[in-house]
Amino acid sequence: LSGPSRRSPRFMDVDIAESVRMTNRRVKLYDLNDDGEWDDKGTGYIEVVPTTAAGGDNDYLVVRSEENNQELLRTKVLALDQYTRQGESIVTWDEETEGQAVGTFALSFQHREGLKEFWDHLTGEGRPAPPQEEQYILDLPTMNNIGCLAKALSTLPFCNRERAAAECMSEAFVTRLVNIFSTCEDCGARTELTYLYQLVKSMFLLCQAPLIVRLLRDDVYKDVFGILEYDDGLCESKRILHRQFLAGTVEYKEPVKIEDAKLKERIHMNYRLMYLKDCALPRVLDDGAFACLSQIIFSNTDIILKELQASTSFLDLLFEQMAKDDQCLSFVRELFAVSRTMIAINRPSILDSMGQRGLLPVLYSRLSVKATTEASRMVRNAAMDILQVALTHHVAMVRKHVADEAAESGRSPFLAMLIQLLTDEDCGIQGQAADGLRLFVDTSPGAQGCSGAKDALYDSGLFDDLVAPLKNSVNDADERDLNCRQLICEIVAMCVSQCATRVRPLAQRNALIQRVCKVAASTSNKPLILATIRFFRACLASGCEWFARGLVQQEVFKVLIRIFDGNQRFARGNLVQSALLDLLEFVQRTNVSFVAEHLCTVHAADLEKYRSRYETVDKLFQKHEENKEFKARSKPEASGSSGKRSPGKTSDDEGEAAYFEGDDDAAQADPSPAPVEESQGQAAPQPQLGGLLAGYQDDDENEAEQQKKPESPTKNETMSVDPSADGEPPGDSADADGRHARKKARTDDHPGVAADAAGAKPAENEEL
Repeated sequence: LSGPSRRSPRFMDVDIAESVRMTNRRVKLYDLNDDGEWDDKGTGYIEVVPTTAAGGDNDYLVVRSEENNQELLRTKVLALDQYTRQGESIVTWDEETEGQAVGTFALSFQHREGLKEFWDHLTGEGRPAPPQEEQYILDLPTMNNIGCLAKALSTLPFCNRERAAAECMSEAFVTRLVNIFSTCEDCGARTELTYLYQLVKSMFLLCQAPLIVRLLRDDVYKDVFGILEYDDGLCESKRILHRQFLAGTVEYKEPVKIEDAKLKERIHMNYRLMYLKDCALPRVLDDGAFACLSQIIFSNTDIILKELQASTSFLDLLFEQMAKDDQCLSFVRELFAVSRTMIAINRPSILDSMGQRGLLPVLYSRLSVKATTEASRMVRNAAMDILQVALTHHVAMVRKHVADEAAESGRSPFLAMLIQLLTDEDCGIQGQAADGLRLFVDTSPGAQGCSGAKDALYDSGLFDDLVAPLKNSVNDADERDLNCRQLICEIVAMCVSQCATRVRPLAQRNALIQRVCKVAASTSNKPLILATIRFFRACLASGCEWFARGLVQQEVFKVLIRIFDGNQRFARGNLVQSALLDLLEFVQRTNVSFVAEHLCTVHAADLEKYRSRYETVDKLFQKHEENKEFKARSKPEASGSSGKRSPGKTSDDEGEAAYFEGDDDAAQADPSPAPVEESQGQAAPQPQLGGLLAGYQDDDENEAEQQKKPESPTKNETMSVDPSADGEPPGDSADADGRHARKKARTDDHPGVAADAAGAKPAENEEL
């Protein structure tokens, strides 16, 4: 909170540390009004002005506005007992003038570390000594005391780290350190060089961002890395020559000229920080130092990306040269790689900036050409890496591009190219393309741009291209072919699980279930078998009965049981057995009744031998028995002799079904229904007309019911008589007459319905 020492530079001179330090000092000032409510006086930064600077007897507490740097508050620092802490971020006090209270103020710190610094200052722990009595923690380095300095820094208390870092940043300290290193290296003083290594290592372990940045600036970074070459924990043969690597091996490439000198310096600084973390000091970094370096790198990267994105001239020149210079493509890949560390909410902005300048057409031109040389393969790999980042972090941009292509030409060349990459000779390209397609077809909640993208995949014939490789016979010796089929099965399984209604006609047209079943039956490759099992499970879980019945009709379970038998040689089982048992458990748990019936009847002999060994198989048989018992209890009588109805059906449902499924001529010729038995001494309930036409009854219907009389059946028609009726006449035909009258009245009220009925009714003497 105090000003800088006379020898140490201010921390605020370092851009990276400025935001961290100033954030701790950021406060909001409140004043208690006469109504007992807190008035917001503004937001600013707090500082304690020493007595010499203020010209008085006491230190002053000053709050300056963050907008215009004007003073929001200037007051004398009071005794400690005059302040009250509330929680971990608020302090309050009463302001007095000549013993009279003039107001109550409160400071709310943005971070609790800021309140801790202020409180330490009040208690005297953080208050610096007067300038005339200022004491330094460290002496300036010399040939004789560098060993003592290294030991002092390694055992320094945590509360003194910031002061020690400030002293190490001074120009006098850094200059002497570099001069001593040059002298020791020229003289070959191994002991002093070891002490220098320990000293510099301890300086990095102080975890002070300004000090780390200072040691890696252009004027001293070579000497600092030279000192780190003398690691006493490694033998000389295993020590890394950092200066030689940075000067000779590392090559800075600039495909597009960067005019901003500060931005270029920040890029160099970021590379040195990463090299320090990953190569120079990974063995000795503790958690605090590692986190400090990572935070500096993250902040630098975010600033670099934002400045590049804001430079429209730079991006325009980059894409202008990308069409003819593959090095620009490598630059974009590196740019996208580091963009993964950005805050998620800011990441799509840089992808949008490049997408608007034609990034995806550039990628299409690189990926659609087959690689013949090592250089062309590297270009394709770079383009694929960029596409994968775009699909992972901003798939809506890719979906929009594909939808626009499909709307313009009926078929998306970009999506067709992505599907074609599944058959590429490089298995790595195949895997990346499959990952991209999975992200592309993902229709989970929150996914953007799915509608047009799905149309481009399912309505333009590209799904047929996707499953086309499954037509060929399987060759277990071809690793590329096996990998391709495995990826296709996984992608199609995802399509079925997320959009079964649209996949169903395409699967029927391509005999998809039959092809996948043949793949499972003709291969011994376990990853491919597992992929087919995942597809079959997706069919059962899709909620579409067509897929589940297709598994039964194509005898898929026969193939799966044969695979299950073939894997029994493993005493403890394997992943294929587990996947198949999971499939059976899914059938049992969700009670897919017709599949369970198929398994427990057609394949009962094959599964019965596993009932005692696997609990899943035993539960499947138990579930099948429960289904049979339920069906026996609730099975409806086909002849209608019982008053009981099937579960879930009402009289309205039965009447509606009878109305729409019945024949008009048959109803007129024989209005008498089949006899209905009485149940428990009561007449069976009369069927009611349900559905859409039930709500239009009127007085004409009742009149028609009264006037309608039963007609005798014709001589060419036979009546349905229940043998159990013991010769009694059939049931009362009034119900049938009523239905016919209501049907006629309904068609009279609605000419359109009558016209349809008349159009569908054959002539009286016409042969059906």
